[in-house]
Amino acid sequence: MKQDGVWGADTVAKFRRESFKPVEVLLKKLDFDVYRALGNRPWKLNYLSKLQAKILMRLPNIVNPKKATGLLPAGKKGATPPEPGRDVLIYAAKNSGAKLAYILPAVESRLKAIERFVSDAMQRAGIVSDPSVAERARKVFTRGHVGAVILTPTRERATEIGNQVLKVVHNHHDFEVRMVVGGQARKVQMRDFMKGRRDIVVGTPGRIRDLLENEDEFARGMAKASLLIIDDAATALQLGLRDDLDAIAAYLPPKEKRQTWIHTHVLSLPLQQMAKSMLEEDYRFFKEGIIEKQELWEKVEQYHTVLPSARDQLPHLCRLIAHDQLTNPGKSKVIIFTPAARMAQLFGTFLRGLSASLPGGEDTNVYELHSALAPHEREEITQSWRDDHSGCSVLVSSEISLSAEQYGDCSRIIQVGIPSSSGIFKNRLARLQAPNVHHRADIVLCSWEIGFLTWMLGEHPLKPCTTGKLQELVEKKAEAFDANPAAFFPESAKEQAEQGLVPGEFRKFEGSVAERVKNTKTVYEELLPKMDELAIKETFAALLGFYIPKSGDLRAARPIIVQGCKEWAKECCGLEEEPYVSPEFLRRLGMEDGRTRHFGAAWLERVRGVAVKPWMLKDVAKHSVKTPWLGRGLQKLKDRPTEEPSWAGGAGELDANDPVSDPESYRSQTYGRASEKLNDSDSEEIRKSQQLAAIKAARKEMGLPIAELRTNVINSQPEEPLYLPRERPLAVEWESAQGPSSFQAPPGVGRATPHPQSDRSDRQSDRSDGEIFAAPPTMDGARARLKIRLALNSPVGPRRKTSSDDVPGGSDLWDRPPLPVGNAIPRFRRNGGGNGNGSGRGGGW
Repeated sequence: MKQDGVWGADTVAKFRRESFKPVEVLLKKLDFDVYRALGNRPWKLNYLSKLQAKILMRLPNIVNPKKATGLLPAGKKGATPPEPGRDVLIYAAKNSGAKLAYILPAVESRLKAIERFVSDAMQRAGIVSDPSVAERARKVFTRGHVGAVILTPTRERATEIGNQVLKVVHNHHDFEVRMVVGGQARKVQMRDFMKGRRDIVVGTPGRIRDLLENEDEFARGMAKASLLIIDDAATALQLGLRDDLDAIAAYLPPKEKRQTWIHTHVLSLPLQQMAKSMLEEDYRFFKEGIIEKQELWEKVEQYHTVLPSARDQLPHLCRLIAHDQLTNPGKSKVIIFTPAARMAQLFGTFLRGLSASLPGGEDTNVYELHSALAPHEREEITQSWRDDHSGCSVLVSSEISLSAEQYGDCSRIIQVGIPSSSGIFKNRLARLQAPNVHHRADIVLCSWEIGFLTWMLGEHPLKPCTTGKLQELVEKKAEAFDANPAAFFPESAKEQAEQGLVPGEFRKFEGSVAERVKNTKTVYEELLPKMDELAIKETFAALLGFYIPKSGDLRAARPIIVQGCKEWAKECCGLEEEPYVSPEFLRRLGMEDGRTRHFGAAWLERVRGVAVKPWMLKDVAKHSVKTPWLGRGLQKLKDRPTEEPSWAGGAGELDANDPVSDPESYRSQTYGRASEKLNDSDSEEIRKSQQLAAIKAARKEMGLPIAELRTNVINSQPEEPLYLPRERPLAVEWESAQGPSSFQAPPGVGRATPHPQSDRSDRQSDRSDGEIFAAPPTMDGARARLKIRLALNSPVGPRRKTSSDDVPGGSDLWDRPPLPVGNAIPRFRRNGGGNGNGSGRGGGW
């Protein structure tokens, strides 16, 4: 009953009874002392949350060992064996009671394990009842075996979890919780660990991994843990703790023998990958309080194609465009995204030549939008694309900075090659918002790019689309159009408006569409000899610059990527031979920079539960170390001979047969960190590179040497040198209320730019480290303010205001303290204390 806007007590009680389960339902499922702690002091709980009820109602079977042998009481061999325990994934919203939902099973698991060990010890000793023997067995087990390990990303959350565990075991006075977090002394933590019980260990991944790798006793105890709980796993992955989690799991028993619980409030792709590696396939999944919100990209029908050969790339691309024109007649607008601007230019040329094989024929409009165009050209092309209602338009783009509103509506997205990142791919799919259109997205990859699908696009609902199946489908649709064109293009203006067509602007297909579609391969083969070889090689170099830094996303070695790009240039673009690149060219593209992306591969191997030490490498047979790579990183092995890869070479000159532009112009942003905005310098760089390519091609035809043109055109014009000191570069900025030519500079202050008109010996100058600063020109009649920024190569300290005597000219300037010299060097103290001179407690440096 509701009175005066407040729910009555009877209504609240009824709502709680219907929505939540009372704590009394756990009376026979929990240890009685634990149940008393929940119902009375210190918890005083009355009801369980929905998530807690889902999990705790499965006690005690949910915490049984995975191999449920030895759990039957004596004399009950014919009884039904209990259900073995399984791994658990908790996907719950915040404030859903998840911590208590996994703390109670952890405590119950520990208590049951102690009971089983004591019972087995008594049975092996042939004793029915002896409290002293039972107490000794309990002490041996609790001080030698870790019960549950709870990992959480922050020390504050670890403290909160530890306090809740202590409240649960309030009536078990001998139950102990070990806190292993950063910011506390390791000696104290190891002392408590070795002298006390090891019922539950709560800590942060960084400190626990540190102790595992450096403390053998800690590693031995953790090697016997039966339960691993990872709390707030999504936050841990965001903080970059995946390597620590994998390293810790490597010390624990294998996942076939231990139970693993993972709690998260965000089910991201990296978390799904971690769950797949840590949990067994038959894990339990609990979900509560999550409001599913479908993203725009999830509503799009998505397909992927792994080409059998690079020769099939362009014909398959044409058939995808033809399929969209036949699926959305009069409304087709296809956007093709490529990895590089040069590839967008090349494919734009290809598609104009292949338009004769499309249903729209040569009336198909092909637009290009990439960074090689000037800003006003990009604006004009974007506007033309938005205003195009012909129903036969294709936009080839490498642009990533424009939003969906700037691109306008489209009917299909085709990604050729991998995108810069999965987030960019999602943003591109979000552009498919046009009404009355069948939307679809396709990603077309070569065989060596397939790793990107598994590792980066695992959460996308991608369906396979083979080249043969698509060809068969397009030919059937083309035959259906030839049989009844009126079914595709209605005659009345009313029906056209209902279907979303723009009367008078859309184009109907002329002639036999089926015949044109079947000639796609023939038109493509006839077009290959007409393509420019230099443009193909430039595109090949641009692809190398894009793909080499992304070897981690592809899960492919860089030599394989280079060979895949060479095969693409030969098979797809029709070169007679694979393009040549020198080892020096590949080195400048980042071929041997040593960078990669690690997705949590633990570097440690467990050797009998003991951390691997460098001294163990001296006697491999004695310590059973079978991993020869454990010697990496030792100083004594730093000079060992290594075999260089075939593509590796020292710093040298580029070859005359390399791509014509400077290698830096082909390099893309590493690991998908693309720039948000494209500026004019990018367009200017590509334009200058194209000019240099044309010059080299002309010189090559005339038989003139071209090796000496190996310079970047952008930086070829020498700049006037600035006479600045190396250690303290001075930046001066003048500000005036009346303009830049009407004020007097303070005397004695140097200008950061030289005077090109005057001779160096005639300048009024100041000296700093032996270098000359030209004085600024004289300006009168205005108020001015001088800002000086000093960039020091020393540690940045607090600023102080110097007196007028410190600076020539008598002005008060803000300066930083000078570098300490002589006895003024500050001393640092250890964490243990000290008075700064090395004589205090804990010692000094």
